[in-house]
Amino acid sequence: MKILIVAATWKEIAPIADYLGHTEFSIQIDNLISENLPQIDLLVTGLGVPATIYKLAQALQINSYNFIINAGIAGTYDNNIPIGSVVTVSRDSFADLGIEMANGFVSLSETGIDETDLISDRNTVFDCPYNNDLANSFSHLKKVIGATVNHAGNYLEQSKYNNQQPAASIETMESAAFFYVCFKKNVPFIALRAISNKVTHRDEAQWNIPLAVRNLNNELLLFIKSF
Repeated sequence: MKILIVAATWKEIAPIADYLGHTEFSIQIDNLISENLPQIDLLVTGLGVPATIYKLAQALQINSYNFIINAGIAGTYDNNIPIGSVVTVSRDSFADLGIEMANGFVSLSETGIDETDLISDRNTVFDCPYNNDLANSFSHLKKVIGATVNHAGNYLEQSKYNNQQPAASIETMESAAFFYVCFKKNVPFIALRAISNKVTHRDEAQWNIPLAVRNLNNELLLFIKSF
């Protein structure tokens, strides 16, 4: 059993990396002492869509995996999702990939311009199938819809880009890129996000990154210890 945990930054998975004995910003291979435990690799891609697509695709050229987990923090548009909550992403999209028209923003999938790279019914919106026994390990977590953007904005900016129905509850800078590569490579996956802040006008005094990172890594630890 080989599992890859993918994060944008080292800080987001530092506790689980310490637990596994990983110490570098790279693909790491760790054969745990017990033969009953899986091989866990960690991949830190860097922030954003381009880095995630490049680094994850590169990693999957080198190794094959039974399951991939995207782990990170996120902002939420939904006041009913408390800061510190850990959620799974059931759908994500390249929310700001499109064209600014006279009557507003139109996503690339809605324009009908590019039909060369369809993965499902649309080429910028991806559903996570959750059809894997390992994914079911996270079934106790709330499922949410995400919007992947190339800049962290505020709620009013997000509403301009996110036309999917129902609307997204969280904002990330990588998850749709992660979905995209996993679909392309046909690898089972799940995306976990811990809420660090509300998506409003930027006020880092209201954020709680340490709480989000702690809760996220607790979920990863429970998963690893379940084997």
